[in-house]
Amino acid sequence: MSEPILIALIGIIPSVLVAIVSIISNNAIVKVKIEELEKTVNKHNQIVERTYTLERDLATYWSKYDELKSRVDRLKNQ
Repeated sequence: MSEPILIALIGIIPSVLVAIVSIISNNAIVKVKIEELEKTVNKHNQIVERTYTLERDLATYWSKYDELKSRVDRLKNQ
């Protein structure tokens, strides 16, 4: 091999290694961030499900309340 080609290869090899190491470390960081985001999304989804259940139960209780109120009103009017 000629000397300029050898010097170019010696210069490129560290650059390629640094790029590979950088990509691997960035992938690890992105993976951690995605896992944290998944945890946050799961917490949010649990809150949404609990809110839906509370709203449904509250509607049921209001319906029962209205029914009982109308019964009391009918008994008062008798």
